[in-house]
Amino acid sequence: MAVQPDDTGDGVKDLVEALYPLNRTLMGPDTDKALQIIGAALPPELDYRIDGTPSGTECWTWTVPKEWVCNYAVLRVENGCGIRTVVDVANNPLHVVNYSHSVDERLTWDELAPHLYISEENPDALPWRFDGYYQPAWGFCLPKSRYDALPRNAAYHAVIKSRFTAGTLKAGVGLLSPSGKPEAGELVLCAHVDHPRQANDDASGCAVLVEVARRLVETPLPEDALDVRFLFCAERIGSIAYLYENGWLIPHMKGGIFVEMAGTDGPIRLVRSRRDTDTLDAIASRLMGLWQDAQPYGSAPSNDEGVFNGPGLNIPMISLSRWPYGQYHTTADTPDIISEAKLEEMADVVEAIVRIRATDYVPVRRFTGPLFLSKYGLWVDWRTDFALNRAIDAITHLLEGELSVFEIAEKVRLDYWVVRGWIDKLVANGLAARRD
Repeated sequence: MAVQPDDTGDGVKDLVEALYPLNRTLMGPDTDKALQIIGAALPPELDYRIDGTPSGTECWTWTVPKEWVCNYAVLRVENGCGIRTVVDVANNPLHVVNYSHSVDERLTWDELAPHLYISEENPDALPWRFDGYYQPAWGFCLPKSRYDALPRNAAYHAVIKSRFTAGTLKAGVGLLSPSGKPEAGELVLCAHVDHPRQANDDASGCAVLVEVARRLVETPLPEDALDVRFLFCAERIGSIAYLYENGWLIPHMKGGIFVEMAGTDGPIRLVRSRRDTDTLDAIASRLMGLWQDAQPYGSAPSNDEGVFNGPGLNIPMISLSRWPYGQYHTTADTPDIISEAKLEEMADVVEAIVRIRATDYVPVRRFTGPLFLSKYGLWVDWRTDFALNRAIDAITHLLEGELSVFEIAEKVRLDYWVVRGWIDKLVANGLAARRD
C-alpha cells in the first residue's frame, strides 16, 4: 500500500506529538494511522510502502497474533455506599492490560488484587501493561493513590468486553538506494511504531529516523554507498514477520541501527551488536566517544536489535537509546518530557554512523614500490595538512585488502573523511581498487 506525502510539521518533535495520542497496539486502526502519518512525513524519494502479514502466519518459531479489540472495560466496587466505578477504559486505553481477554466476574479483594497494576515510581500515573500478548491474561491499571484507597472488604465487579479477530501485522518500509543495485548491500534503520500513549517509547525513535531520512535526501550519499532501509514495525514480532516474509533481503543486510527512547535528557546509550567485531561496532563506538561509552550486547533489554542479531540471521545491529528514564511504560511518558534538541542530537549520531558505514570500503593496492605522489596529484603540502602528509607512507602500507578505509583511518589516527578523500584519489588514478 503506497502512501502519499503530506505536511506534518518541520520539527522532529512534531511527529512525536502526532503519534502520541494514538492507541498503537500491535495491530489495529490507530496503528495503521500511525504508519500513514510516518509515511506522510517521509520524503517521497523513499517510495514508502506499508506491508502486512496476516494473523496466524507462522514466522519461524513465532506465530503472528490476532488483532485485539477492546471497546469496554470497567471495574466497579460494591459496598454499603452503593456501586462506584473505579476504572473505565473510556478515560484512557492504558486502564486495561493490553490483550486482556473478556471477563465478567464478581470478586473479593484477594481475588481481584493479582489483576491490578500500579507504578511505584510514578504513583500518579498508570503503568502500561501488555501481559496478554501471547498467553491468556486480564487486568486493570490505576494510580497508586486510587489503588491504596480501595476498600479491602468490599465486593468488586470486573467487566472487560474484548474480542480477538483475524488482522494484519503491518510494517512501514522506505528505501534510499544510491546505487540502484540491491546487491550493493544495505543498512537497516529500525524503530517500533507500537506502544499506546507512549511518546519517548517509541514515537521518538520513529521521529528520529524520519529526520535522518530527510537529511539523507537533502544531502545524498554517493552512488557507491550502501542502500539504507527504514523499517517501522511492531516491536520484535514486527521485525520477525518482516524478515521472514522478505528473507531474500537478509544476505544483503550488512548491519543496522535500532533507535528508541530518543528524546529525554539522559545520555545516549550505545549497545554494540552481538558480533561485536563488525566495522559498524567500531564506527559507532568511535563516534559515541563524543557522547557515551559503548556497552556490550545483552547489557540492556533486547528489542528489535535482538531479532536482527538472532541465530541464523546474524545481522550486526546496534541499539541507540536514552534508557532508562523515570517515566518508562507509564502515562507519564508524554511529549512534555521530550526535548527537540535531544531528538536532533540522536539524529546527528545516527546520521554520522550511517554516512561512514554506508560509504566505507576495503581498498586494495595496485601499485608497487613507493608512490610518485606528485605525478598523480597525490602529494599533500605539509604546511597545509601536516598530519595527512606524515600519514601517507603508513596509509600506502595498509592497502593490502585487509582493512577498510575506516580501519585505516583509525590506524593512522586521522578523520575518516580525510583518509577516504585521499584513498578515493588512488582509486580514481587506478592505483587502488575497491574490494567487493
